[in-house]
Amino acid sequence: MNELIWHDRFTGARYRCDERWQAWVRHHLTDGLRQALARKDTVEGQANAAAGFWQETYYRQLFPLRFGRTEEAGKLRATDTVSPAQEVDLGPRAGRPLRQGLLDGDNLPPILPDAQQGSVGWLLADRLLIEAALLNVLLAQTPGVEPTQRHAARLAALSHPFFDDLADAIVPAPWVKPIAQTLSGGAADLPAPLREVVCAVRDRALGDRKLDVVLMAVQRVKQYVFETPGLNEIRGASTLLDEVTDNLQRQVRAEIGPEVVLRAAGATLLFLAPASDGGSSWPTRLHEAFYRCTGTAFPAAAAITIRAQELLSSYGKAVSGAYAALAADRAQAARPDQAALPFEARCELCRIRPADGWDAAPGVEDILDNRRPICQVCRTKRRWGQDERRGKVHDALRRIGYEGNQAALGVRPGKEWLANDLEKLIPAGVRRKLIGVVYGDGNNFGRISMGLPDIALGLQWAQRVEHTTQAASALALGRATQRAAGLRGWDPGDQAVLDKVPFQVLALGGDDLSLFAWAPVAVYFAAEFNRLTDLEFQATGPDRLSPDPLTFSLGLLVTDEKTPVARSVDFTEHELMGWAKRASKEQKLAHGNIAMLYAQTAEAMPANLEQYRKEAYLLGSSGRFQLCATLRPWTAAELEMLLAGAESVVREGCLGRLQRLAAAFYGARQGALTGMLYYAYQKGRVSRNGAGGWIQDLEAELARAGGQSAEQVKLVRYKVDKSNRVSFGLGTVQRDPVTWHAPLWDLVELAKLMS
Repeated sequence: MNELIWHDRFTGARYRCDERWQAWVRHHLTDGLRQALARKDTVEGQANAAAGFWQETYYRQLFPLRFGRTEEAGKLRATDTVSPAQEVDLGPRAGRPLRQGLLDGDNLPPILPDAQQGSVGWLLADRLLIEAALLNVLLAQTPGVEPTQRHAARLAALSHPFFDDLADAIVPAPWVKPIAQTLSGGAADLPAPLREVVCAVRDRALGDRKLDVVLMAVQRVKQYVFETPGLNEIRGASTLLDEVTDNLQRQVRAEIGPEVVLRAAGATLLFLAPASDGGSSWPTRLHEAFYRCTGTAFPAAAAITIRAQELLSSYGKAVSGAYAALAADRAQAARPDQAALPFEARCELCRIRPADGWDAAPGVEDILDNRRPICQVCRTKRRWGQDERRGKVHDALRRIGYEGNQAALGVRPGKEWLANDLEKLIPAGVRRKLIGVVYGDGNNFGRISMGLPDIALGLQWAQRVEHTTQAASALALGRATQRAAGLRGWDPGDQAVLDKVPFQVLALGGDDLSLFAWAPVAVYFAAEFNRLTDLEFQATGPDRLSPDPLTFSLGLLVTDEKTPVARSVDFTEHELMGWAKRASKEQKLAHGNIAMLYAQTAEAMPANLEQYRKEAYLLGSSGRFQLCATLRPWTAAELEMLLAGAESVVREGCLGRLQRLAAAFYGARQGALTGMLYYAYQKGRVSRNGAGGWIQDLEAELARAGGQSAEQVKLVRYKVDKSNRVSFGLGTVQRDPVTWHAPLWDLVELAKLMS
């Protein structure tokens, strides 16, 4: 074996894999395949098991590439796995433990490039799955090829580089070995129709052979999910979309094969099927499944028949054609009219559909006087939401190894450790009962998805985004919960201080995420999530698919737990996340960013965010000099620095002093210059023992946490050497008015929600 190169086309990094590394990873993968094959005793069963290994197990071991999970003195830590460098030599690391699953300590990802296409981004797993998928759908429509031969071809395609080592594990059946020999470049005696297709796939010369690309995507997802204000109904609607998508994926895997599924996340399903020349029944079946299970979700589905060669030569064009057909289906869709007639009782939850029964609210005694009219759709959402309040939390705990051990997060064990409503996410005795609403989305991810040059990168991208988002979310939630518990005096091994797990995930699919959490947990989560995703997608080489950074923008609303859920989520998504995404685009940020608003009550949420920003944060003359009293939107590093400062303010009992300093800049008799004079006076004061004052201590803490010099970090003129900072991250730098930036309100608000 010679050295192989895997070129990560999404970051530009190049991984050098010498013979030692290749042998080490091949041994690891052979063991994994052997375990998967041992569970089945038929050719079809083993083909499905091998496809599942590559599609699920392997990619979960591989992504995220650059970080994992460890513990230090009982506290969760994110640990680096491979360096974010342009060139990474894996050879010297042969012999170190390789991952067995997601976030598996600091074990290394089992990177194994494709021998032929590794330099352009292909992994061996990509090639095996693609060959198996093509053989599957093309042989299914080839006259003279029996199902047993098709399944033998699938199994051979998924195992042929390891065939000699796995010969004793593969069920004894005709055709598997000769097909494996043919795919590996050898010669074997095969029936003519079978041989022609196998050789065509091996040589990537598919001629005029055709197949179907089938695409399903739910439209107006947010309209369906947030149709009602109740947390159970919202969570249930999101879960129901995921469940139907998963069920349809399982149906495709059972009827055709796991390897044909190219993407299944975020209520979207993309897969290959035998050619139908426009007569595919899959779109109708997909429509019916969603309507039957949800009642009102709006799915669009389409199948296009293309030349199989297009998947290899023009993958982006093929997927774009499927999306164009999907748009046509969406435009002509006829949705059922479910409006209530004047004489019908409306559902009390959605206030749209006619009620078809009566039900009591959760936690209310189910007697006649307490019952309310409810429709079947809302009843289904609520039932799923009540059941699923455990599911998404358990998923997060399982990914960080804490399932069944919530005490490791500082949460008291017991039967009722999951919150039924938002109020229960907040620990008892907290002075400010504040909830954080987080909504996140990837920047430039959609552009990448629509411009992928080949099918291998399509497989990688779908798997990498899904596993990285899941891993970063779980690890960030675990670390955030431990840090928030620490605000209440908890350390690992001490008696737990939280009554309930202080977060609830609403949705986590693809590059979208939304969740509720106790406010300190939400803020810690935002900083850690963006730090991890920045690390994973950090560009380290010039030769990559997108010149634009691949980052996440998060909106974060901190508000009262009684604020209506639908309103808070809508504001967080459209206003705050929209602010963050616009700033990311205009400033071409190389890192993700976070836009936060602190609104003590629902009434404090501004109707016009742009006007609110100017009035709340911009001080001084609009023509000559202005002070911007916030650094928002923050990068992860900036938020971590501010959190360290806010923790210091609370710990040292300086919140009142900080609030008085900020107040000096506001009011009829105050202003930017008056506030700056007050700042200079307070900073010049010294304590009785001659030590520096609290402002000097706070600025020193900020400088230490931010890894900067004391001259750069001032409460009133932050980073004096960075003249290109723009207020709110929007617009361009202007000479007039001269603008200074200060993290005053950032520190005040963060310290308040932690106190």
